[in-house]
Amino acid sequence: GGKGVRPFTKCCYPPVCRLRQDRRTAARVPMAPAPPIDPTLVAQLAEASREFDGTGADPERNCWLAVHQHVHGVLPSEYDIREVPEDLYLAVLAQRRLSSGG
Repeated sequence: GGKGVRPFTKCCYPPVCRLRQDRRTAARVPMAPAPPIDPTLVAQLAEASREFDGTGADPERNCWLAVHQHVHGVLPSEYDIREVPEDLYLAVLAQRRLSSGG
């Protein structure tokens, strides 16, 4: 069978692209570059993502949850549409996949 319905809205998971829609011109405008990512933070968040494995063994979702909690201070609610930094999310996901097989 296929995967069940995720308890999160499509607009918050997976993470939104780092391009935003400019409302005045309707042109896609790149956002300012993100500051360098702290490798210690990435390792901590990758480890924290494993705490969510009990609710589902989905590394992408669980890394996103850990980053969301770090950035916003809380886990997302069902209708939470706040974004997370894509660079941080991707770094955490890569670290998790490197350490002990994902």
